[in-house]
Amino acid sequence: MMYLLFAAIATLSLSHTATASCCTPYSYQLSGTGWLGQIYHVYPQLFALDDFMVAYDIKSERGLVNMTIRDVTTGQTNVETTYIDKKEKKEYVVINNKICVEIPETGRGVGNCLPPDAKVVAKISILGQVNCSIFTFSTSSDSGSMDYLGLTAVIVSEKCVPMAAATLFRQENTTAGVASEIDGANVVLYYDAEVLKNTDILTPPKLCSKAVSLETSGISRDNLVFMQLMEGVESFDVFTILNRLTRMSSANENKSD
Repeated sequence: MMYLLFAAIATLSLSHTATASCCTPYSYQLSGTGWLGQIYHVYPQLFALDDFMVAYDIKSERGLVNMTIRDVTTGQTNVETTYIDKKEKKEYVVINNKICVEIPETGRGVGNCLPPDAKVVAKISILGQVNCSIFTFSTSSDSGSMDYLGLTAVIVSEKCVPMAAATLFRQENTTAGVASEIDGANVVLYYDAEVLKNTDILTPPKLCSKAVSLETSGISRDNLVFMQLMEGVESFDVFTILNRLTRMSSANENKSD
């Protein structure tokens, strides 16, 4: 079934080859909710993205990602909030509102546009009132031990604000002797999209004045969801996160060990 879904979206993306620029407003925030289902070692798994919020300001080069992720099978819930400051070359991750971890300098920036290879595959109207476009784009990576391929379809309004998105993915461990292949999909629905009125929310909390390093925190880098999502990414934006949300499963798996 997964291969049929890949083929369906691939066929859709070939039906229209137009490439168009699409960027969200320069200072914005979006909230959403969603689900991720996957087949891992033959076993089905389901994660709920109970709460998901992205906020950013291009001018100050700061961003915020807040995620509440729940393993539907075990009921385990983790809350992770990441603060990005390009100018200060700093990133902080607050875990379950209890500990703030300072991430080593990544040089990661903040963006607000769809990938250059994103293509318009259809134009639709919701309830005859809201005109939208459907874009598709793909992401692939080879981290040395893990191959990843994700194909995303996202519905955006005339102002390029995401309304809904779905991603199909395959992730395969290429380490010799390790059988770790994952097929899956995620769906995210957005609400409360609006211009960011208060940029103070992009400032790390007082807890981060006593931030600890990864080395002294006792937390593995592999256990930080955002670090998993953004591995190898130079600029964080809502569209990149959409495509890479599929990676949150592996990080949560490590947390449950």
